Amino acid sequence: MKTAVAERVRQHRARQRAGQVLITVRADETSLVDKLIEAQLLEPTMADDRAAITSATTRLIEIFATENQSGHRVHADYLDRISLAPHATIPCEACAPAP
Repeated sequence: MKTAVAERVRQHRARQRAGQVLITVRADETSLVDKLIEAQLLEPTMADDRAAITSATTRLIEIFATENQSGHRVHADYLDRISLAPHATIPCEACAPAP
């Protein structure tokens, strides 16, 4: 039987191979839940569900940190809508309307 320490090491190495990192996020829970609901990443009925909050926060980080399927960066208007983007964020040129 594996020890708890051995299992944590195995999980850590598996994340490393997958290029993933495990992070801890410290945030005001009420504000975070409000923003996740506003961003439509969390259903209001799930506001007390810690696993749902964790999943929604993970999704938010993935959206912010990766490109969408069309290869364009996350749009500034989306991030501005949930008040998480600095005003210096520039929308994707390929999605901008033609002049």
